[in-house]
Amino acid sequence: MCSWEQRKLEDICSYQSSSLTINDIDENGQYDLYDANSLIGKTNKGYMKMEYITIIKDGAGVGRTRMLPKNSMFLGTMGALTPKNKCLGFLYQLVTNANLGKICTGSTIPHIYFKDYGKLKFCIPSIIEQEVIGKFFNNIDYLITLHQQEPFLYGNSVNYGVKLC
Repeated sequence: MCSWEQRKLEDICSYQSSSLTINDIDENGQYDLYDANSLIGKTNKGYMKMEYITIIKDGAGVGRTRMLPKNSMFLGTMGALTPKNKCLGFLYQLVTNANLGKICTGSTIPHIYFKDYGKLKFCIPSIIEQEVIGKFFNNIDYLITLHQQEPFLYGNSVNYGVKLC
């Protein structure tokens, strides 16, 4: 039987910040550059060597997470989390479901800081269990995305692909 252990987030992942802005877009850049919502262009100013999780650190979307591919970079409005000998899929599910946006500070512009949320404790299983759990929830996320796209695949977004009588 595998046991789960309680660990601080800062013990299971590393945090990296970015100082990149939209001005760092380079049409001849080698690496994809992401803002809080999408791919916005290319850059040559650094890149992440492995897949990673971004977390919006201030503003209206504070605490929102997403996974991004290796050999890409992100703007300074976000921070990046990479696992320390842990499963990225499990870490993504962990931080996404922790609802970190609720622990923000600041009334005008909400902020979250890794120095604060990195101290949060979570129960962590073995790496084998992390991989199983991570794959399971990533597959569910994928299925939900597919089902949300179905109305558009059938060419009728008005009635969500349902044939009307």
